[in-house]
Amino acid sequence: MKIAVIAGGRTAEAEGTLGSAEQLARAAAELGHHTSLVSVEAAGHPQDRMSALLKAAEHDVAIPLIPGLEGTLEFLDVPYVGSSPVAAGIAAHKGLFNDLLVAAGLGKVRYVYGSGPEVLSMWQKADMSLPVFVKPARLGASYGISRVTTAHELSDAINAAAEHDPVVLIEESVPTPFTEYEVPIIAGREIVSAPPGQVCLPQAAEWHDTLSKYSLDAETSRTISRTGDAELDSRLMEAALAAASLAGVACAARVDLFVDAHGQVYVGEINALPGQGFNSNFPRIFELAGFSRPRQLELMIDSALFHRQLKRAGAYAF
Repeated sequence: MKIAVIAGGRTAEAEGTLGSAEQLARAAAELGHHTSLVSVEAAGHPQDRMSALLKAAEHDVAIPLIPGLEGTLEFLDVPYVGSSPVAAGIAAHKGLFNDLLVAAGLGKVRYVYGSGPEVLSMWQKADMSLPVFVKPARLGASYGISRVTTAHELSDAINAAAEHDPVVLIEESVPTPFTEYEVPIIAGREIVSAPPGQVCLPQAAEWHDTLSKYSLDAETSRTISRTGDAELDSRLMEAALAAASLAGVACAARVDLFVDAHGQVYVGEINALPGQGFNSNFPRIFELAGFSRPRQLELMIDSALFHRQLKRAGAYAF
């Protein structure tokens, strides 16, 4: 099978996609598949970027590591590991996803979102408690996120987030102390998930920021472990699957959750393009459950082919 791994792009996450592409190529080789890296450069003419994407149409399946390509791949009729354009857009927009969580009655801290100039006023009217996290609404890997403990820091934090996205989200912190968990999901012919992984941060990290995720030190000091609590696992899995169902994600997703000192479960975010790098939590948690990286890739490829069959049968349209 010929697999196109699409990496690069124009956001701050571009460099991280190359590490994911390398690990996917290794897993594909173990399965006997041929992998091509389709690199989409940030600079250059749009026609050059489109020419690069057209190479994906020459493959049996594509794995996009860049958000926003789902519609293009649907148009090209290429099976791809990812969610439909609508579901991917909902998952990528932290504000819209939060709205769904609240409407469904799932645990969620208070939040507001809007354009950079207006979101400060929205926060003031909402009378939200500090500390808060200020985030670009549509960017992952914790880029552009600030933890704010005093009101006078908010303007700078909003400006920092707005450098990445004109839509900015301000979200209360989960009551401390809390513990962070992640649940990986592969949704195809059936839903395959692994028991939650508990995120243990490097000692110097206050929260799961970009440095704690991607620094060389993080690779040796940040750990993922099993909870060892069957009842907690069950509640976390239930919340994660409900969140994934709300967003309508497919093929691969990772749900981030938090549990406070009283056992209250809060849904953080959902990632419909989870990282596949050496130190990425999605594959590492599956590995803890006995799923090798080649087996994970095998399941993701099968899910991509399954969803293309549904589309061709007229079961749904993007």
